Amino acid sequence: VDTRRPWMHIERLFPNLVVDTIDGLADSARAAGSEVLEPARDRFHGQRQLLLRLPGGAVLNVSAPCAPDPDWMARVRRRADGGFVESS
Repeated sequence: VDTRRPWMHIERLFPNLVVDTIDGLADSARAAGSEVLEPARDRFHGQRQLLLRLPGGAVLNVSAPCAPDPDWMARVRRRADGGFVESS
């Protein structure tokens, strides 16, 4: 088990909840008895992400849109299906 990410050994899927903003959500979640497994941070692909363990033990990934990293955007192109692929 990776001691930096002990939840990664979980053998089940965990849901992803997409919201408008996650700012302040960690404090509210802690107050409600949840554990913050990974604090909110901006991901290079344009998603701000927070990982929680809920009081019942379930793991929940909460994310909100944010600006993607400009260096990453310079290296990719949008596919017809809306996804991204590294430019060649």
